[in-house]
This record gives sequence, structure tokens and C-alpha cells, in this order.
Amino acid sequence: MTEASIEESNNEEVRLLEALRRTPELLQRLKSLEGSELARQKALRDEFPDELVRAAMSLHEARTKAAGLLPRAEELWLTRVGLEQSTSWEVARHKARRFPAGSTVSDLCCGIGVDASAIAATCRVDAFDLNPAMVLRTLWNAELWNVRDNLQASVADVAAVDWTGKLVHADPDRRGQQDRPTKRLELYQPGLEWMQQLIQTASGGAIKISPASNFQQK
Repeated sequence: MTEASIEESNNEEVRLLEALRRTPELLQRLKSLEGSELARQKALRDEFPDELVRAAMSLHEARTKAAGLLPRAEELWLTRVGLEQSTSWEVARHKARRFPAGSTVSDLCCGIGVDASAIAATCRVDAFDLNPAMVLRTLWNAELWNVRDNLQASVADVAAVDWTGKLVHADPDRRGQQDRPTKRLELYQPGLEWMQQLIQTASGGAIKISPASNFQQK
């Protein structure tokens, strides 16, 4: 799926993201406002649609939290959970150096695209995520980090694809529908069985898991 086809899809989150990107004055106005969150929301809703204001407030909060953690944080396309589950920039660059320069890497469950963009600095990256809005964020963030020429992103259920012989980087979802990250590998999405199969069939790569996970499986 191309960026154009993602933007033209019937996904509500994608539609809202694209509308927000077309309204940069909203984010600029938000930066200039002071006072409580409620007061800022009220002021913005006098000028912009409610759904855009909510999306802008959420994005602004995530960008504020990303300051000092990710390059160009004030411009990135983020979500709170996406940021919390993302790799720190220095760790992402360290991992990226482990992949042979010039190789093609499949980045599975790309999220907001931190690992995908770090790897794309020296490799060709095919990024995948089940969420079309996350795929769009990965593409837009790759543009900001000047690696878009080396990266393409598509919507896919990575558990339904055969990765045999591929060089991969995988970052399974550690939350699912939960508020807190799980420590149980079998509850990752995709889960433990998929990760074990990936290790056996891929030609090489890395899987990102929490150091607090239950490694001692019985």
C-alpha cells in the first residue's frame, strides 16, 4: 500500500491525521496558548473542529514528552503509546549498526518508525504495521529524518506473512488492549510462538522484547 492509498483509505484515524497535517496553524496556535488544558481547548474550539482540537492536544503532549529523546521531536508524528513503546534514539542507532550496510531489512510492527528510520540510514527498509495510521506516521517521520528514499511502509498482518530468508527487525506489541505493558511473552502481539518461528525461519536480525519479560518458559 502506497502513502497515497493509505491517505485515501476509509480509516478514521488516517483521515484525522491527514486533516491535522493540512492544518499546521492549529498546532502553531496551540504552542502559543497559555493556561490550563481546559482553557486552551476552549480557545481552540472557537476556531477549529472539536475532533481536530483533541487530536492536536494529544499530538502536542506526545511531542512535548519526546523532547530531548528523539531528533526533531517538535515536528514528529507521534502517539503517547507509540512513544512509550518506541526505542530510544541512541539504542535504535546502535541496533541499526548491527545490520550490514546496504542490506534490505524488513521492520515488523514498525509503530511510529524509530527503528525503521534508524536502520534506513544505512539499509533499505520495508516497514510493516497492522495499523494504517502507524504506517503513515512511519512514512512522515522518515521524511523528517531524511531517510524516506530508503524506506517504504505497508499495512500488513506480519503474523500472516512468511519471512523465511528475510533479514528482520521485529518489535511486537507489548500492550494489546491493556493499559500497561505485559511481561508475558505469550501475550505479546504477535506472540511467543510467532517469535520462535521467526527465529527459525528468518535469515537473521533482531526481536525487541522487554528485559522484564518471563524468559523462563515452562
